[in-house]
Amino acid sequence: MSKALTREDIETEVYVFLPLKHRYCDIPIGTAEEKYLLFKGKSPLMASYFPFANDYGANPICVNLKGGGVYIIYMDLGELEDRCFRRIAESFLEFVESLSEDSMDG
Repeated sequence: MSKALTREDIETEVYVFLPLKHRYCDIPIGTAEEKYLLFKGKSPLMASYFPFANDYGANPICVNLKGGGVYIIYMDLGELEDRCFRRIAESFLEFVESLSEDSMDG
């Protein structure tokens, strides 16, 4: 599943939306719950971010549980710090409304 998303200077595509609690099919990805617990254990910065999707680079797309907003977290920039977190939408609703079917697979 691929949908283009743009905001200012950020453009990314959603590769997959994560199942919340239960795995489906044989897709080798964890659930959102599993990823949240894993990330939360790795870094205190991740405790406020709930992952619900990944981009093609396996970077998580998350909802900020404290301040709202949707962020992409670039996991390949070295040590996880503030510069790895980029806000891509002010709210989950704005994120959903910004999805485009122009690049959908299928």
